[in-house]
Amino acid sequence: LLKEIGCADRKWKSSDNGVFLHLLHEWINGLGSFKKLEQCVKSGISVFMYSGERDFMCNWVGVEALAYEIDWDGKNKFKDKKYQVWETKSGEIVADWKM
Repeated sequence: LLKEIGCADRKWKSSDNGVFLHLLHEWINGLGSFKKLEQCVKSGISVFMYSGERDFMCNWVGVEALAYEIDWDGKNKFKDKKYQVWETKSGEIVADWKM
């Protein structure tokens, strides 16, 4: 999958607990990060939201709900789109996506 999305040469690691602790107040205090994300989208910045189907911290249902709540010009069109299957060049199905 990383090769397919152009990220094969990057080094990945588990979530950083230090970053988590610094951002914990955003989570506890509600929607501060949501409003910042919404401002980015409204200003025309493209946003890629990803979650793995087995990701416990950022489950796909919650990420989808967040994407549907952001107020932006393409919101309704995005909500109405159907998910598509993402296949590797060898034909292996690796994800569902929509854009």
